[in-house]
Amino acid sequence: MSLRTRLYLGLSFLVFGAVLSAGWLVLRIERAQSIAAFEARARQTCQALAAALPGDSPRLESQLSEWVERGLVKSATVVDAHGHAIAHAGESSSPLDALLLTAHGAPLVVKRGADLLIYISIAEPKRAVRFTLAEADEISATQRSAEWLLIAVTFVDAGLALLFGVLYLRRVIGPIEELSLRARKVASGKLDVPALRLPNRRDEIATLCEDFSRMTESLRSQHEHLVAQEKLVTVGRLAAGVAHEIGNPLAAILGYTDLLYGSSPKSEAAELLLRTRQQIERIQQIVSDLLLYARPVADAREPVSLAQAVAAALSLLTPQKRFAELAITVDVPSDLPSCQAQMARVVQVLVNLLLNAADAMSGRGTLRIAAKTVGNRLELSVHDSGPGVAESERARIFDPFYTTKEPGAGAGLGLSISRSIAQAFGGDLQLAAEAHKGARFVLSLPC
Repeated sequence: MSLRTRLYLGLSFLVFGAVLSAGWLVLRIERAQSIAAFEARARQTCQALAAALPGDSPRLESQLSEWVERGLVKSATVVDAHGHAIAHAGESSSPLDALLLTAHGAPLVVKRGADLLIYISIAEPKRAVRFTLAEADEISATQRSAEWLLIAVTFVDAGLALLFGVLYLRRVIGPIEELSLRARKVASGKLDVPALRLPNRRDEIATLCEDFSRMTESLRSQHEHLVAQEKLVTVGRLAAGVAHEIGNPLAAILGYTDLLYGSSPKSEAAELLLRTRQQIERIQQIVSDLLLYARPVADAREPVSLAQAVAAALSLLTPQKRFAELAITVDVPSDLPSCQAQMARVVQVLVNLLLNAADAMSGRGTLRIAAKTVGNRLELSVHDSGPGVAESERARIFDPFYTTKEPGAGAGLGLSISRSIAQAFGGDLQLAAEAHKGARFVLSLPC
């Protein structure tokens, strides 16, 4: 049985039982009060009738018969001091009893079956009278009508409660079912489920939906981080092996090429040797990148000034031809707090970001470098005016060996190495999601 069905049934039974029990209790109390009021009126009426009884026996009989015919009493019996009936009228199912002779003072009221017996003593002449009254039929009829009305009202209230419960529970069960569906998708490994938002609600269900969305986002981020770390570990092992195997042979080949080029600088093969040397240097650069990728970041940290790191990176790069026609603006206050990292590694990250920016703008455009404090972290952004990064490439931009450059223009390790360096110091490197032209990379490091 589903939760929705259990809630519907539970709500119906709860309302049904509450209304019915409360109604029955009220009816019983009202019945008891009505009967008590009826008995009080009957006692007063019978006292008045007893006081109006004539003294002589012939008139006594006729008076009793008149009261019975008028419906004031069901039956009436008068006895003398010895208990002998001297007058009677009406039908009575109760025989004479000793209570007639013991009734003194206030009237004695006895309920016997469906009859109400009222015993009254009369001093002069010495005698006693018993009036028999039928229990108030109108009270019983009213009680039965009220009971049927109570049952009808109970069913109507239960139906209304169920109707409103269905409408209300739909607001509760609906989001829970949606959360359950999304939870099953997350359990199956699909972490890209859309967030469930309830913008017009501020209750616990809306809070649960928001918490679930944040949890899913955190799981997706952690999963992506774990996948990236796994890639880093795998590529790092590969890089170490490749660099070790081909590093020394490449150095030997480069030396032999220099010897051949030096022995015949003007021969026809000189141009081919020069091109060969350039390609070998490119291979050496890739091997160097692989070594940087595989080499772990040292644990030692020191205070690093971002302003000094930016100045050092620009001093290395601005002499290059690709930076000659770039408009570079730097907004890195010198009074910013220091970050905890290593100067050489921070400069390495900045060099990678600046080289990528220059390549993206093909040597022409605007390059903006800015830094600011955000909480207990420093954020340094490198923003170029190039074509930016396509939405389809954003998810893979930090993957090892993935590059958007032309074939042969890069190995696709720069951003991956830069992010791993930032994360090693407790920071991160992200591509900011901005709609305007260009790409903006944000390096964050702890103060």
